[in-house]
Amino acid sequence: MAKRKLNKEDIFAATDALLTESGYEGFHFKPLAMSLDVGRSTIYEYYPNKEELLAAYMSHIMEAFVHDQKHISQAETFFVQLEKLIYLFMKHDRILLAIDLTPHIEKKANERVKVVLKQLWAHHHQVFDYIRRLVAEGIESGEIRQDVPAHLVETLIFQSISLNKARKTETKEEWASAISELIVKGIRST
Repeated sequence: MAKRKLNKEDIFAATDALLTESGYEGFHFKPLAMSLDVGRSTIYEYYPNKEELLAAYMSHIMEAFVHDQKHISQAETFFVQLEKLIYLFMKHDRILLAIDLTPHIEKKANERVKVVLKQLWAHHHQVFDYIRRLVAEGIESGEIRQDVPAHLVETLIFQSISLNKARKTETKEEWASAISELIVKGIRST
């Protein structure tokens, strides 16, 4: 097979498609190489094994989310920040796949993969800390009902990412808006 130059975006897009189609257990370099129209050895030039590729893919997903999250202005109201965050959860819905892959990869992780997984969990905690701070500010400002436990609101917001699986014909924007509205109506103080 003729060699062609790949970039990480091509590899990650093909990785995403193969994971969606076959899951972790069906993910191998042979079908990945076929989808990229390269030999397996070309992929090995970038990643020495499946776990390193998947860890890099997971890191790529999470870093894109964290980059976008930094653009949510803390000067905006609680509810505007909430709607923007939920939209990012819909836009970056592959984060859920990355979280689901973690237990599989941890079993076979070498030191480089362990470092990436540690960074991923740091990002995960950073996102949850942002939600925790946002909810605390919403409660303190009186925008969130005080009779609802803060940890329930935090978890509800964090878990809203999994609701993207139920989306049918709605755009990500419509879906994020509907989820935000449902959460807000439930937690808004009157």
